Amino acid sequence: MKNASKKWFFAPLFSAILVVKFKTLEQARHKYNMTNKQFLQSIYDTVKALGIVKSQYEFGDLCGREQSWFSCAKSVNRKMTVGAMVSLAVSLQNIPAERVSKRARPHVKKLIAEIWKMVEAQGTRRAA
Repeated sequence: MKNASKKWFFAPLFSAILVVKFKTLEQARHKYNMTNKQFLQSIYDTVKALGIVKSQYEFGDLCGREQSWFSCAKSVNRKMTVGAMVSLAVSLQNIPAERVSKRARPHVKKLIAEIWKMVEAQGTRRAA
């Protein structure tokens, strides 16, 4: 766990850092004009930095998709779908507490809340 703590400390935590300044992941995304690829990569980097996944394949599974989904989505600059966001949020909520370090737990909760806000925003855009 000592190595995971170092990884946690030095990793770029997109949601934990930017959300403090911008309130939501979506605001941060627009402020920095992130492409779909960059945004998807930042979510992956955050989940990996929190020690929840170790590979892109695990991230695909966590999002309820095929293992190769993340690689393919990045290569074609595909937007993260609402279904993938819902699966990711539910999967993160269902992770046993022992699997996430105590330092990372508040950030995981914040990430889950941000993902749900994005899902809600996507739903209101479609309804309008």
